[in-house]
Amino acid sequence: MTGLHGFQLSSHKRRLPIWYEELPLGLFYDESPHLLYLLRAFGGSLKLEHAHVVRSAAGHVTPAVVQVGFMARDFAATLYMNFETPISEWQFLIMTEAGVAVMDIFRDILHFVPADGLHQARDIARSSWSLVWGHCRGFISSGVRMVSGRLLYGNEEVVRRFLDAIEGKAELRDIDAASALDVLKLQHAIIERAK
Repeated sequence: MTGLHGFQLSSHKRRLPIWYEELPLGLFYDESPHLLYLLRAFGGSLKLEHAHVVRSAAGHVTPAVVQVGFMARDFAATLYMNFETPISEWQFLIMTEAGVAVMDIFRDILHFVPADGLHQARDIARSSWSLVWGHCRGFISSGVRMVSGRLLYGNEEVVRRFLDAIEGKAELRDIDAASALDVLKLQHAIIERAK
């Protein structure tokens, strides 16, 4: 692994809880745990390097932009969240020497884009085709599951782990109280650093 990047674009026109502006940094506080959990899951312990908040020009508690940089093991991990966009997207990228795994969290799509080598025309075409075809294939697969009521966004895995822990079959890992507390500490460190 050579790097991680989580990013979110968020439209204020989508369905949102009515109370989110009461939270520290508003929607950031409500939604950042999802991307922070992913950064921790793939990067291990995260060391906060920098955090920058661009305040909302409209005076909202939720900032316009939050940008964060971490060190994760021996590579960088970044988080970018923009809360004033016309579309809503959540993406997570895992960079490796061989290419990039692209997770579309909203659509429950994962595909791999191979490295583009010298970035010549054929390399660019291969990367472009991989992105387009991977997304289309994932969109169709997730769309069929959504229409049939079977698109669960990984919730079945969370429930399975929880039940296994209750029954003593396995320890609750990555979604236990200690992991939640680590994410909460990261959120507060970001808020403090951004001040």
